[in-house]
Amino acid sequence: MRETVSRVRIPLPPPIPAIYLKYAFLIFAPGFDQAHQEPVLIRCGAPLDKRFFTQGEILFAEGDTGGVAYVIKKGCVSLTKRTSNGMSKQVAAIEPGSIVGEMSLIESLPHSVTATATEDGEALILTRDEYKARLEKSDKVLAMILRSLTYRLRSTY
Repeated sequence: MRETVSRVRIPLPPPIPAIYLKYAFLIFAPGFDQAHQEPVLIRCGAPLDKRFFTQGEILFAEGDTGGVAYVIKKGCVSLTKRTSNGMSKQVAAIEPGSIVGEMSLIESLPHSVTATATEDGEALILTRDEYKARLEKSDKVLAMILRSLTYRLRSTY
């Protein structure tokens, strides 16, 4: 006999009061399509600095030393990878609510892709020191999982 599975739509939480936004940033839970992603609030120890970018601006280039990740608040960013014939291939289109440059923070390795703004935008800056401070407060197994996932991801493209 076949079981019937019902899907329950979980409502989004109410908007975050503006006063709290300077102490928090928003990213989206992975694994959901963009239209149905539910926000996850990550609290910061201190307000994060902002970076404004214009269409065509390179946030970081493949091979650059990493030191920061960007939480995209407004605008879109294209991630490209150099191919063996010297051409660039788009590997991802990043929209608001996503983070770029995180693999470089996790592994302390150069960026594996180039991030180019496809429209004007704004991002919050997560520094290596802020990342390490957060990681020190978490379970050490999570750090192992993060490093393992980023290593495997880098090896796929």
